[in-house]
Amino acid sequence: MGEKPFVCEMCGKTFSVSSSLVQHRHTHTGERPFTRDICNKAFARSGHLVNHHWIHTGDKPFICSICNKGFAESGPLVKHCRIHTGDRPYKCDTCGKGCGDSSSLVGHKKSYTGEKPFSCHICCKAFSWSGHLIMHLCTHSSDKTLVCEICSKRLAESCLLVKHLRFHSNEKAFPCDVCGVFLRWQTTCYSQMYSHR
Repeated sequence: MGEKPFVCEMCGKTFSVSSSLVQHRHTHTGERPFTRDICNKAFARSGHLVNHHWIHTGDKPFICSICNKGFAESGPLVKHCRIHTGDRPYKCDTCGKGCGDSSSLVGHKKSYTGEKPFSCHICCKAFSWSGHLIMHLCTHSSDKTLVCEICSKRLAESCLLVKHLRFHSNEKAFPCDVCGVFLRWQTTCYSQMYSHR
């Protein structure tokens, strides 16, 4: 494995190039400097902006050979295929538990420490996951232009509307990396994976 001399002073994550560290720091601050001109959606990392492009085109050229689910990129397909194969290549150096992806391993390690390195710059609430901080930041927005067609609740971001709609349905979109059971909420999925320790 290559050398990673650039270290995030907030969470200790290491990077092989300084530009990756610079973009990573945005996950701690909530800053989103990369904006899509079509929809004005903003992202913390330039790569996330590139990935977002596929939402507008709808192209999903990478197809799972087992369940035919489509993906815009090959990386998420590889991660998805581990659900079918049970492959867990990321191992905890403390307990030996295997995880299907590196972010699940990072989350597993945080369960030992209770670490919450992602803080809201508005209200100082802290989170273990950058995605939870990003969703939380939407709660501070006064621009709530999206409306739930079922209950008329107003939301600021499409990701929050999707999450809210799960209250009205039985959709279970998050698979446990350990046992493969599908759960409604990503946080419940993390708890499920933790229960297999």
